Amino acid sequence: MEEAMAKTTTYANAISKSANEAALEGIKKTGKTTVIDLTPAQREEWKKVLRKTHEQMGDRISKPLLQAIYKETGAAKP
Repeated sequence: MEEAMAKTTTYANAISKSANEAALEGIKKTGKTTVIDLTPAQREEWKKVLRKTHEQMGDRISKPLLQAIYKETGAAKP
């Protein structure tokens, strides 16, 4: 059962990734929205700022959920 779930998750994630990439390309093609790709340094700064927001909103956001997100995204909270 776990193997089937893992395969299903991988398949669904691939479909989502493809759909997201196509949607982003569609947004870019309209020329109505500027899409900015952050450098690694900019991304790290953005994460630091978001961590402050997470702490400020701690009562409204599940702390275990945030920890799971940090773990999955490699953005472990210092």
